Amino acid sequence: MNSSIDILEALFGGPARIAILRLLVRSAVPLTGRQVAELGGLSQPGASRALEHLAELGVVHRRRVGRATLHELERENVLVETMVLPVIEAESSLGDALRADLAEALSGAAVAVVLFGSVARGEAGPGSDIDVLAVVEDDSAAAAAGVAADEAGPRLFRRWGMPLSVVVTTRRSLAQESPAFLERVRVEGVAVSGTAEWERMRDGPQ
Repeated sequence: MNSSIDILEALFGGPARIAILRLLVRSAVPLTGRQVAELGGLSQPGASRALEHLAELGVVHRRRVGRATLHELERENVLVETMVLPVIEAESSLGDALRADLAEALSGAAVAVVLFGSVARGEAGPGSDIDVLAVVEDDSAAAAAGVAADEAGPRLFRRWGMPLSVVVTTRRSLAQESPAFLERVRVEGVAVSGTAEWERMRDGPQ
């Protein structure tokens, strides 16, 4: 390993390298270049170039088996041990951390708190909101949930870099929300608290 190179750029510089590292960290078996391209959503030439680069760094081990070349993470490599694995594992835990923050902020006033939208789909980017549905018992609880959301918003923005956008509705009013909105939340929603309550409401009469 050349200690003079920009390690962060060399490892994570570009979507193809990041996609391949994510894939190989989670793969229990070596993969061919074609499999890497297909599973990583990459073009075959793009995957081939990124694999070549990562192999030159020593973080990907390649070996020939018959006519195929298999690729796997070189888990004893110092860059893999100290940078790749910690970063990918930390990324995987972010969803749990966000759900815990939302539950702490809103579950006191709501019977169910549901994350939906781009964050729930794993597609968040610049300009995304943290979209949340908070289902409450009555109007008094709705007011309390609104206050809780207002208080939590600035803290969550500092922590996650995204505005908090909360839709508060009572159980009774839930069915009166637009069908398109309800279907969206049913399909992509992830309960962060009140899971059993949400499943009953979600799977009730459509």
